[in-house]
Amino acid sequence: PTANPCRNPDGSRKYGVCEDCPPGNLCKNGFNISCPAGYFCPNGTSVFICPEGFFCPAGRTSPMPCPIGTFNPYSGNGTEKACLKCTPGLFCKDKGLSVPSGPCSPGFYCNGGSVTPHPLNGHGGDICPVGHYCPEGTGLFTQCPPSTYNPSRGQSNNRSCLACPEGLTCNRSGLALPRECYANSTNITDALTDISCPELGDYCSNNSKCLYDGTCRTNNKTWGFCECLPNYEGSFCEIDKTLLFLMENSTLNYQTVEKEEVVMEIVFGTSFLQSDVNITWYRNDLMVRNSSRVEITTDVADDYFRLYTTRLTIKSAREFYNGSAVVVASLPQLGVSVTVNVSLTVVPLPVVTVSPLSLSVQTGGAVVLTCSVQNLDPSNMAATLEWVKDRDVLLSQQQNESMLTISNVQKDRAGQYVCRLRYSVLGVNGTRKAAADVFVYSPDDLRCKKTVDEHGIHWEVGVTGMVYYALCPENYVGNASKLCKSDGTWERTVTINCVDKDIAEANQQLDDILTNNIVDTSFVSSVVGKQMASLRNWTAQHIGTSGDVDRTVGLLDKVLQATDVANSKLPDNDFVNVVDNVLSEGQSKNWRDINEQTKEGSSRILSTVEEFGQQVSKGLPSGEYKNYHAKNYFMTVGHGSTQESVTFPDSPASDSTSLVLPVQSDPQGKETVYSATIYRTAYTFLPIKNELSGNGSTDNSYVNSDVLSMDIIDEREKISLNPGIVLNIEHKTETDLDKTNVSCVFWNFTLRSWSSEGCNTTKVNGHVTRCECDHLTNFAILMRPYREETEDAILSLISLIGCSITVVLSTITFFIFMILWRYIKNDQNLVLIHLCVSISLAYLLFLVGVTRTENKVVCTVIAAFLQYFFLVEFFLMLAMGVYYFLQITVLYYSFSTANDIKARLNMKRLLPIAWVIPVFITGITIGATYTREYNQSRVCWLSTESGSLYGFVGPVLLIICINLFIICSLFRVMCATRLLTESNTKRKATTGLRSLCTLLPVLGITWVFGILSINEDLIAFQYLFAVFNSLQGLFIFVPNCLLNRKVREALLKKMRLFESQQENSKIQTKNSKRLSNVQENLKKVKNDKEKEANSTRRVTPPVRLIKYTKQLDFIDGGHDNVCFDAMLPLDVVPLRRQSLSDSTPRTSETNIQSKSDENGFYNVDLNDQYRL
Repeated sequence: PTANPCRNPDGSRKYGVCEDCPPGNLCKNGFNISCPAGYFCPNGTSVFICPEGFFCPAGRTSPMPCPIGTFNPYSGNGTEKACLKCTPGLFCKDKGLSVPSGPCSPGFYCNGGSVTPHPLNGHGGDICPVGHYCPEGTGLFTQCPPSTYNPSRGQSNNRSCLACPEGLTCNRSGLALPRECYANSTNITDALTDISCPELGDYCSNNSKCLYDGTCRTNNKTWGFCECLPNYEGSFCEIDKTLLFLMENSTLNYQTVEKEEVVMEIVFGTSFLQSDVNITWYRNDLMVRNSSRVEITTDVADDYFRLYTTRLTIKSAREFYNGSAVVVASLPQLGVSVTVNVSLTVVPLPVVTVSPLSLSVQTGGAVVLTCSVQNLDPSNMAATLEWVKDRDVLLSQQQNESMLTISNVQKDRAGQYVCRLRYSVLGVNGTRKAAADVFVYSPDDLRCKKTVDEHGIHWEVGVTGMVYYALCPENYVGNASKLCKSDGTWERTVTINCVDKDIAEANQQLDDILTNNIVDTSFVSSVVGKQMASLRNWTAQHIGTSGDVDRTVGLLDKVLQATDVANSKLPDNDFVNVVDNVLSEGQSKNWRDINEQTKEGSSRILSTVEEFGQQVSKGLPSGEYKNYHAKNYFMTVGHGSTQESVTFPDSPASDSTSLVLPVQSDPQGKETVYSATIYRTAYTFLPIKNELSGNGSTDNSYVNSDVLSMDIIDEREKISLNPGIVLNIEHKTETDLDKTNVSCVFWNFTLRSWSSEGCNTTKVNGHVTRCECDHLTNFAILMRPYREETEDAILSLISLIGCSITVVLSTITFFIFMILWRYIKNDQNLVLIHLCVSISLAYLLFLVGVTRTENKVVCTVIAAFLQYFFLVEFFLMLAMGVYYFLQITVLYYSFSTANDIKARLNMKRLLPIAWVIPVFITGITIGATYTREYNQSRVCWLSTESGSLYGFVGPVLLIICINLFIICSLFRVMCATRLLTESNTKRKATTGLRSLCTLLPVLGITWVFGILSINEDLIAFQYLFAVFNSLQGLFIFVPNCLLNRKVREALLKKMRLFESQQENSKIQTKNSKRLSNVQENLKKVKNDKEKEANSTRRVTPPVRLIKYTKQLDFIDGGHDNVCFDAMLPLDVVPLRRQSLSDSTPRTSETNIQSKSDENGFYNVDLNDQYRL
């Protein structure tokens, strides 16, 4: 009956002679198990979890209390380690505590493990030392601030910190006594007059005690100093350096692969919880900040200590990050810090190169290509080189260099050969590639001859129509390209990607500063100063390539950005000299290449100079001006008053280029900060594209003046000038006003073209033009475009009138078809309704939004919707053509096939397809050309330069061809002899031909002229395109409304029905009055019958007026015959009206006669007096 386990080892089970369960064991069901850790077993059958404040090793019959000075807030602990040392600032006086007993008393500090609120002699704390004070709950005493001292122990508030007496010094925190001044004399009294005496070191006095077992030493001076044990420091050894420490699980050495993400993690611990730990990362003595490449995060977690985990994440490692980083953690309140060095090794990626980049070979010859790899270390990298063409591996080798040889080459072996390196390093697998183009020609093929260009680059024989690539000249990085034209001559070498190594290195260094958010003022100033001096010398001595010029302007932009962010000094004179060098006439050719090869073109330099003026103006005092004189441009940055006009240059000649900004009628603020510039050479290379000539063309225009610019530098919104700025522009060459149209224009950075909006020409002669403009955009630039604008105005007027006509007539057609739909309902007219909707929406959007180029995003959206709606027009035409093709042509050849296709592809399915497919075409066009300017800059329509127009032209031409094929098939069916008697099929074919032959030519011809009008020289096609736009609505309205017999008949029916409804309304009013009279007469008849029945004392059934349809018929005609059903109340009898033709029988008028039938009902005829 009692728990008596058998004699056997713990955990076994055996029946036999049983004994009492041993203490600390659990005995149930014959088991003998030792009580597990974290639990206690008071008898053989019960087990309890170890409570808070206690710990229970295995085999315990009762819990063991945590010793004094500790506490345990958790239950279920099995070791004494669970008993936590009493928290600093608190004390734990009893055993078995789950929480500390209370706070440390004022005047004492409890630094952990204290058993009393008044600890002494360093047992868990002590009395508050001199020079300090300890409020209630102090874990670490607080130092008296400088200029005070505290000679007493056990103080509890800052009132115990006494002011330093006159003649003594208290220049440190935590002083027990003020110090006498010492002035290099053994006689201390000599120093009483030196209040600001020098630092003498760490001293103690007889009344002070060095903490943490520090020893007070004395020297030849009267005072002594504290000699501290390791890990302690301070005047009285009061600073415990172990308050902040590096955790042992921190990794200090990292290794990664270039372009991979790496996370460096360091963990610090602290027992000081009164303030946070400050953590800072440094590289090359520069503080690391969050940036686009680097992110610093810190996580905090509380355990026995407070743990700070700091992580430096490099999102894409580069060799720039090779080396050591320094992490500094500090507790400023205690003056404690820990410095850790962390190293990072970035393994560079291998570099694959092929030679030559492009190769031409005659048929039957041999191709030899060489591939080599740099930065390939076999000791830590596994790699394989492969030659691949069209996904076929031609050769595979495990070495640093590979040569591919192909003999007896034929034209089918032409193409791109890729050298691919597969590598694995530090667990990262990847590939690196380089490609060579191989062209094969026959002996009789026209080709370009070998040549050496002006840059010293060698070009071998070239195949016409092909682009060849070669390495840039020596000391340059990148590749050059050259086109072999169709006439067998070489195009000019494109060097936009060829950059001098020094310029490339300088660009990379500035990129590192910007992308890593380096804002150290002295560092940025040093780097920028060296780079600008070097760049000034280089640009003065070299013309360079178009790539050099483009990267130099980019470098100037980065210099402005870096110095602005770091608030460092800008070397303005070097900056001006570099700009002057790149604006020299010798760079004109490079600038023209930049116009052709880049998006921003040469106008980028104008924005850079404007930004330079803005930065210079920041430190310019009011009333001062700064002039920059250079050979190729002149610039003034000024800080003046809004009550004074601005003249630039300050004292211009009468016929020279100048500007005057008058005092504004509504000035903003009291001061005007501005920059004004004259560019003397910009006219030689700025693009001559302008919006005056239409379609963004040059129209034989040219700039015939200096470029004059002015910018108001402030934070206010750019507003219209009143009065406007007056510009006096000197011509570069004398102008013949009889043959030339002179206009004032400015460079529009949004449209990237010249514009005359807001500028008026007020005076012109052969030498000077005077203008007035009402705005100051980024630049007010003046030029001389030569073109009359009359043709543009005429075309705009024709387009406006024509598109308006089309919208109006299409809308009228739509509403006519909707009103008459019940009479003309068929599939052909359904397509026509959809076509009217798409045309109306397209041309309405065209009229409203095609010139809304102010906002690029809005303009792109408008162009996309125009493309979509115009495509819908043609797909609806295609749907109509397919419909007739299935209804007639396919039916003619195979009845069963036609029925099968028609069941799957009817008009209800064709119409949604016609609206959906253009969505995909428009989306694909936008995605393929958006980065290359999906729409034109001057109008919101598709661009020919980016190729987006072909996303419209291609489908349109394809649909026209398909519908032409369908028209031919319908003609053939119509002319077949065996169908001459099948009038229904012939009628359908005729209808389809008429619909397609009416709509397809007008839509097709319109856009054929539209495509031809892309070339601005073919002005006739532009006029034809504008005229045919107006004919679209006309050709829809006239044949489908005016000349359509069914529409005319339906319209007549609708009119007759309307007239009939008006007449019937009058008749209904008259009949309602008659009905009222009949009801009164019937009531009289009923009353007479009831009287007669009562007189004869016989029950007579109610009168029932015979009517079989339970409706009352009003028959319009000469005589009326009315029957009622007496089972229905006469006032709610439903009425029905019908016309009575001449052949309808009429009932003669008779007197009322009644005769009861077998059911007791009566038949009643109404004579003339009751007639309706």
